[in-house]
Amino acid sequence: MAKIEKTFLNILLNQMGVYQSEMGFLTTIHEINYINANLKLVCICVIKPMKLSGWIRAIASDVEKAVELTRIRHLDLSISTSKLLIEGKFQGKNHEDDILNMMVEAVKLARDYGIKTIGVNDHI
Repeated sequence: MAKIEKTFLNILLNQMGVYQSEMGFLTTIHEINYINANLKLVCICVIKPMKLSGWIRAIASDVEKAVELTRIRHLDLSISTSKLLIEGKFQGKNHEDDILNMMVEAVKLARDYGIKTIGVNDHI
């Protein structure tokens, strides 16, 4: 879908009473204008009361970058916990406990930045 189509879809989902919609990748530079424009629609009550959330990796640096680049208040943190994904993605540099610790650090930092809701998506 084109970005404008996603925006219209979120407006319709809001009118239907959907609680929350994930709208994009907060640390991807080419999506920042689209994300901030949609968050502005929340501020001026075009999309309200639905919550717009953004997707990032469950690491502190992504939380920092998302807060720096956007006015996001609802985050979806993505974490890989299966042995296959951990071995493939981190090539033995990180283990299960390391990944969980990174996620905990990201959640704590998000809370420190005032993020209102935090979802953790586990990729098994």
